[in-house]
Amino acid sequence: MRTTRAPSQGDTAGAVGARRSAVPLAALAAVLVAVLLASTARTAPTASAYEEPSGRQHAEAERADRALWGEGIGVVTRVEWDREPGQPTLVAVHGQGFTAFAWPSLEPLRGTRNVEADPPAAGAALSAADQVRQAESWMRAHFPWAARAAAGSWPVGDTGRRVVSWRHVVDAVLMPMRLDIVVDRAGGIVSFSAVDEPDPPLPPVSVGEARARAVAAAARPGPSLGTPVLLAVPSGGGWRPAWSFPAASAGSATSETPGAGPGDGPRTLVDAATGELLP
Repeated sequence: MRTTRAPSQGDTAGAVGARRSAVPLAALAAVLVAVLLASTARTAPTASAYEEPSGRQHAEAERADRALWGEGIGVVTRVEWDREPGQPTLVAVHGQGFTAFAWPSLEPLRGTRNVEADPPAAGAALSAADQVRQAESWMRAHFPWAARAAAGSWPVGDTGRRVVSWRHVVDAVLMPMRLDIVVDRAGGIVSFSAVDEPDPPLPPVSVGEARARAVAAAARPGPSLGTPVLLAVPSGGGWRPAWSFPAASAGSATSETPGAGPGDGPRTLVDAATGELLP
């Protein structure tokens, strides 16, 4: 089962140049961090917000949770329905963490071993390369579909943690599939967010950044616009290539401090095929 949860991009010559170039790293990192934080930096769900699943659903979700994290997660205290809009989702709560699974496939969507943040790091820690290798090993074991995409990584402030992210880019357009894994300083998996979405068919990009910026600036007067990312966005029941412009203050944060929340805040979307503003 493919998941479809996607994160709640001026002239033809400029568009051709964009398709030949890489996605700007700082802008891309801001988008990735915003998605990761929205998906995993949340408190465990409360029982009052959910209905009771059946005994079979509880048992299957608990088995899936232990298969993903291992016995070290401790007791699975409850299994509840996540009633957010979208596909049916079961949430298994274990100790101070949780995992959300698509139902009935039990495909893991997002989760964390512990919702509490680490204190500042002290003492020896794994190298960045070793942390990436740990994340890659977990990816191959549980999310092999992400291997088709390129991986990047960056540290999480002074915690010693590292985010390892897989994203697929086609003709410079960032595709909706994603996998983010956070590794702690000892090499343990802290949290993850996953969307196994096939690359959607898109119309050719014919609107360059300069034209898209003019459209966005005219539609959203006020704060200046930051560096955009060209990405596929859901629209009208399908997908469109779009220039996604953050406010300059959101896009200017460093890509190496995910805890600071770069990429958060409003973003203006301009259709990269038509030049129209997207809702």
